[in-house]
Amino acid sequence: MIDRFLSCYDVAVAHSGMIRTPQTECYQTARHLNLLDSPIIRVLLGMRSLPQRVADRSAHGLAGRHRTPSTTFGLDDMVRNGWTLLGETPNEEVVFGQIGRP
Repeated sequence: MIDRFLSCYDVAVAHSGMIRTPQTECYQTARHLNLLDSPIIRVLLGMRSLPQRVADRSAHGLAGRHRTPSTTFGLDDMVRNGWTLLGETPNEEVVFGQIGRP
């Protein structure tokens, strides 16, 4: 499905592995996975949001805009946080996209 949205690219990396679990179960697990349960993911997401937090603090004084930290970050949370669900084949694959300024 990704080829429908990104048919031309400069670099491709492929990884594969065998999981002896029904496809539906793997898909449902991925759909309901909370990425914030992983310390490394929390650090990476914190680093990614740091420039915006600094900009908010600069624009709004030392207090900044206080946001309640999210306790979950899964595929459904991505849509609530600015990602676009580009396509989904239930129990098979899902494609998200985002336009941003690095």
